[in-house]
Amino acid sequence: RMPWATAIDLVNSVAEGALALLLGQSFPEPSHWSYAWLWLVALAAIFYLFYRHLRLSTKTDAGLVIWAFLFVPVALIYLLTATVTPLYHVRYLFTYAPIFLLPLAAAMLALRRFQWMLTGLAFLVYIGAAVVSLQHFWFDPAYRTDDHRSAVQQLAEQWRPGDAILVNAGWVYTVLETYWPALPDHAPSAATQWAEPWASLPPPLDSPQRLSAFVTMPPAAENDAQQTPALIRTGSVDGGENLGWGNPESDFYPISSADAERAMTNVSAQYARIWHYRLYDTVNDPTGYIRTLLAQNGELQSDTPYPGRDFLRVQLYESKSIQCLSVNALCQSDRSETAQDPQLNLQLGSKPITPTEQITFGDALRLVAQDTPARLQAGHTAYATLYWTPLAAARTLGVDLSMSLRLYDADGQLLAQRDETPRQSTSTWPLTQVVRQPLSVPVPVAARPASYTLELIVYRQDDGAPLSVPDNERSVLGQRLRLATLTLSSADVAPNFGPPLATFDYIELLQSTVNHNNAAAGDALQLTLYWQPRASAYTDNYQVVMELLDSNGNSRQMWREPAGGLAYPSAMWPANQPVRDIKQLQLNPDLPAGRYTLTLHLERASDGLHIDAKRPWWPFGAARLTIDSIIIQ
Repeated sequence: RMPWATAIDLVNSVAEGALALLLGQSFPEPSHWSYAWLWLVALAAIFYLFYRHLRLSTKTDAGLVIWAFLFVPVALIYLLTATVTPLYHVRYLFTYAPIFLLPLAAAMLALRRFQWMLTGLAFLVYIGAAVVSLQHFWFDPAYRTDDHRSAVQQLAEQWRPGDAILVNAGWVYTVLETYWPALPDHAPSAATQWAEPWASLPPPLDSPQRLSAFVTMPPAAENDAQQTPALIRTGSVDGGENLGWGNPESDFYPISSADAERAMTNVSAQYARIWHYRLYDTVNDPTGYIRTLLAQNGELQSDTPYPGRDFLRVQLYESKSIQCLSVNALCQSDRSETAQDPQLNLQLGSKPITPTEQITFGDALRLVAQDTPARLQAGHTAYATLYWTPLAAARTLGVDLSMSLRLYDADGQLLAQRDETPRQSTSTWPLTQVVRQPLSVPVPVAARPASYTLELIVYRQDDGAPLSVPDNERSVLGQRLRLATLTLSSADVAPNFGPPLATFDYIELLQSTVNHNNAAAGDALQLTLYWQPRASAYTDNYQVVMELLDSNGNSRQMWREPAGGLAYPSAMWPANQPVRDIKQLQLNPDLPAGRYTLTLHLERASDGLHIDAKRPWWPFGAARLTIDSIIIQ
């Protein structure tokens, strides 16, 4: 089919192209017929003067060559669009825009023969029109660049195992490959890696696959675990057979309505949630058939628009066949005590979900099954999928609930957490079904390799009060539930964070933060340090010496602790792997009010040798490194 429905559409397209070639694509289109006629008269005058100039200054053959040089490439674009491919956009003409300055320059030369002042006026008019075009290009929201970076970053943060990403036909999938946070091995074009030592990455994207591949694919036939994001490219619904020239590697391909329906049914049965990265779908799916199929097979949970010229939207659909799993393979509205049945039978696609010890949170929700990771790796997000049966108290509680997935070390110190609110309010969860709720927690790349417990808190949204859990070996303080004990390993790839704050021997200090700068005497401060040891033939244990200096530079309090703590001293640190080091600083109760400076330096543990701090921009060492200012009230 042609991209122009009527002859008027074709004429408008040609006029738009001529305007773009002379003044740029961002020049505002005529808003009234009188302005349109004025533009057509000006265009006709330009080419008439160009014609006169060619007649007076060139031979006939040379003039024909110039005319062909101008119009044959543009005519070929329109001809190929009409006969071969239905894809057209005015930006396809931009390659020939410099050539179209020739008629404009020649027209002004021809005009100069009549009246040089008129030539000057025409030149000023053209410059003014060009300025208007540039002003619209830089400041008009219609020409703002699509914010794909933010869209992909937020999608990567919200992705969960069991999710698929549906991308509209064309080059759009390359945006996800470019901006998806990943290591260079998985995304050579993505300069993301870990931006900060506390950062965490999602799994790398799967290789893109066509939606047509799911036409004959049974649900969950290939990847039961679904631990990596599936990237599915739609085709042009009922597009021409020659679209993409039949090349299986082409970004464009046709798919019939019947095949699209079968494929979407299989995708919805295989994946619990489908993210629709929606761009240009009105071009390759003008009737909205795929959007209709998404609405039929799932429920729209979120719809996020992003600023830009092409109206990008990211939508989340939750599969109707998976979002609420029936108990004992049935969805019975008259079930009362089935949730306590030890023979609870859950299934996600073709993957059985093993029930666990059922734990009740505050008589409102009952956890009946869980799917947690077997291990952790620094710098990679950990995911847990929980299966709940809501109790009657969830309806009468009067407030919705949120969940917090956390990691604690053996000393009970919090490593990381992420709080999430279920997209469907817990007060509306159906009492007769098991509800699937995926959660995640980012594991910092600087996390210490050790054993951690994955724990869960369910709390009220109005006041943050946690729901109680039964007192047993899995509960902590009657508020947290231990889901699993996991071993964390170091990242496979050594991160590169750029210049450090300072270097002590072979150890770089990357970042330092104090939890608050205003305190009272006797309070406790928390200092978080991020170290990165470089490869060195010599390694040793070091002490971190922290001092609080008054306004006169006198030391008023000092703390001395092993770098990395007793459990992870610096001699054990692997080369090039970042280390998070938390120091608890208890202030003296008799510390006078005033402004203080917190500093640190290192000492070698074996002999107390003072290690100066070397700054990247200063050739000389410093006895102390200033961390922050602390105000004691």
